[in-house]
Amino acid sequence: MKSKSKNISISKLEIEGKIKNGKKIITEKSFLAASVVILLSIVAFHLTLYYISKSIEKDCIQHLNEGVQISAEALENEFENMNSKLFAIADIIEKSEEAKIYSLKEIYSYGLSEGLLDFINENHVKMLMADNKVLTFDGHEYTDYYDLSFEDELKKGIHISECTEVISQETNKSEKAVRYFIPIKKDGKVIGMLFSEMYGRDLTKILKNVSIYDKSANLFVVDRNNGSFIINSKENKISNLNDSQIHNVRGNKDANEVVSDILSGNSGNCIYKTDQSDEDQYMCYTATKIGSWSILESVPESIAMKQLKIINFAFGTMIAFEMIIFIIYTAWIIINSRGTIEKAVLEERLKKAKEADRAKTMFLSNMSHDIRTPMNAIIGYTTLAATNIDNKERVQEYHSKILSSSNHLLSLINDILDMSRIESGKVYIEETECTLPEVIHDLRNIIINQIHSKKLNLFIDTFDVTDEDVYCDKLHLNQVLLNLLTNAIKFTPEGGSISLSITQKPGAPAGYGKYEIRVKDTGIGMSPEFAKHVFEPFEREHTSTVSGIQGTGLGMAISKNIVDMMGGTIAVETEQGKGTEFIIDLELKIQNEKRQQGVIKELEGLRALVVDDEFSICDSVTKMLTQIGMRVQWTMSGKEAVLHAKQANELADDFYVYIIDWQLPDINGVEVARQIRKAVGENVPIIVITAYDWSAIEDEAREAGVTAFCNKPIFMSTLRDTLLSAIGKNEKKEEKFVNDIADEAKGRRILLVEDNELNSEIASELLTECGFIVETAEDGSVAVEKVSNAADDYYDLVLMDIQMPVMNGYEAARAIRKLDNPKLSQIPIIAMTANAFAEDKKAAIDAGMNTHIAKPIDINVLLETITKYLEK
Repeated sequence: MKSKSKNISISKLEIEGKIKNGKKIITEKSFLAASVVILLSIVAFHLTLYYISKSIEKDCIQHLNEGVQISAEALENEFENMNSKLFAIADIIEKSEEAKIYSLKEIYSYGLSEGLLDFINENHVKMLMADNKVLTFDGHEYTDYYDLSFEDELKKGIHISECTEVISQETNKSEKAVRYFIPIKKDGKVIGMLFSEMYGRDLTKILKNVSIYDKSANLFVVDRNNGSFIINSKENKISNLNDSQIHNVRGNKDANEVVSDILSGNSGNCIYKTDQSDEDQYMCYTATKIGSWSILESVPESIAMKQLKIINFAFGTMIAFEMIIFIIYTAWIIINSRGTIEKAVLEERLKKAKEADRAKTMFLSNMSHDIRTPMNAIIGYTTLAATNIDNKERVQEYHSKILSSSNHLLSLINDILDMSRIESGKVYIEETECTLPEVIHDLRNIIINQIHSKKLNLFIDTFDVTDEDVYCDKLHLNQVLLNLLTNAIKFTPEGGSISLSITQKPGAPAGYGKYEIRVKDTGIGMSPEFAKHVFEPFEREHTSTVSGIQGTGLGMAISKNIVDMMGGTIAVETEQGKGTEFIIDLELKIQNEKRQQGVIKELEGLRALVVDDEFSICDSVTKMLTQIGMRVQWTMSGKEAVLHAKQANELADDFYVYIIDWQLPDINGVEVARQIRKAVGENVPIIVITAYDWSAIEDEAREAGVTAFCNKPIFMSTLRDTLLSAIGKNEKKEEKFVNDIADEAKGRRILLVEDNELNSEIASELLTECGFIVETAEDGSVAVEKVSNAADDYYDLVLMDIQMPVMNGYEAARAIRKLDNPKLSQIPIIAMTANAFAEDKKAAIDAGMNTHIAKPIDINVLLETITKYLEK
């Protein structure tokens, strides 16, 4: 890296020296020689064009021939596109888990893209079943509506039908149409013929759009089997080429010979007359690759001649104009250049060298910033874990936070390694299942050490969030929010405050949630002028206040780009000296399976006391507890909380649970808990809520009588889990760890395909400890041999590495899928590899694997995936 920097610096110095010295690379003499060559080339081109104009009839035919070729290619491309999309739909149907297809409407749930859905609607895609019924994608079933025979169409295989009269679904009138059929197989048996209908008017529109004569050309598509017109743009009553009234053909062929030539699939041209007009018609024809179709295009003589004359005139005018401009420009260059040409070239090279140097510096600075943030969390929690090695609960907590930060760091490294995306500037949004509490708490764990080290106050709140489980790109959402939060930390002085809030707003479309995320600080703020450009690349406000703060100026531009791609908006409100607030609005798709949100029977009708110095939190938690079924009272004072507890106890109407903020203005939460515990006894749950790491006060808090802790922001799911845990009834689904799946693993045999001995040993030990029987193969060819020679139920699952000698994982998976024995060919195959990008996952699926797990392996993810496919 150092040598590259040095080379860039030297090249800049050399270029700058050349510019100052005025050295010439291109001399007047060489420039004049080039000018003469170009001038002679233009003259020669003009003479050639003049000669061509003398053969206008020949050129006209040639021009028309090019037009008919373009039309033929457009038609062929349309059917090729139809072919690829029909096969894509067929592939989805054949791979679906449904044993039978009773309604094609069900296919909508199997991953059809918007492009395929539009194609289905525009091309009237249907399915001809074995009983001659026709199913449509909107759920309709027709028995007598279509005069189609499954057996007849099946014999023809993949084919295009002859042109026939059909009833249009749009106009309910009889129209000409062709149908494109492909067979659909399940378990090796054809269960139906998928087909699309293309109306003649649609084909005419395609040809009209590409015709070089616009609306002036007459277009025909002929079925050579019977001479019928599939397309007749004249829209007259003539339906067959044999009745087309061609006569007075110029040249060596008569009308009958021209018709015979077309029906034989030959290419050619002619000039003829029709009964409708005395004007000559120029026609070209050629066969297409579509069935037995030929395409004809004819243009009246006046249009064809006019078209060529316009082209000739335009070229002549353009050349004359270019010559005049060129002469004037050459004279000006000769008089005024004196080194200007070289100077401009060198200045451009200098600009590019500086941009390359700046881009490298910005990239390294940006990556340093992004990588150090999770690294800081990893190092900090690793140190804490080492100092609390005997406290199992704390070590597990620190391990969870280290894992969260490590996963974030791993995602960053994946992006850095994907140089093609970095160089092209492409970022892809990949929506997956995630939970908002997980997103927010992961962010909190990453930045909390920075908050402490700078002695800042952190507030994290939620308001009216009823839908926590959504689909979004968690990595890029984390990137945006982490960028906003770290910037807020950077530009907020010690003792300041930073807040993160998430609110679910009304008005979202069905199946979506509308979320507003605000990141606010009490930092130095921005000037109104800079605020207008804050989302532009490389923009930083250059003032004495921020001169000592490092940054690339790319963060806000990247954040806005990501938010835009997510379909959201980002805005800023700021004032110098008072702080900044960024507002993000996003619409996120809600997961179908919602968490339990209703009343908790064990707590229904019981009283709760909420204590927090923030009104918004008191209000939010009160609403949640009310939904759970509790009667709620709140206060913003620790002293009042103690008083309420004593009064309730005296009146024999005790609060069943207390939810107390750790940092209250008058008395801290631990002391409030201690006094309440003395007043009400030992059996009442007391929960402390905090935006900070509570491990430092855990011992003191437990001694004071605190039952449980809950991190801010408070989501309904975390509040429910904490309450149920506090009363000894936890409905939270536990993750499966190594010791939890012994029964499921017992007797199950896994084939581990891995060429690296160390990786193979580690994976084998982990799986064996879980109870699995593990056999290994050092490359893909050995794996294929072992599977092909095994009994039907010998192996339950294959874990497949990708990059291996002799035969890689993709080739091995394809070979297994091609085995004759269906029980062996359908064995679950899971890719377990360091090839972790989106295209690698797609390649694994395309090769026949069931799913993909990226290294380094998360053992719990691995076990969850294995058990999922073993259950199937």
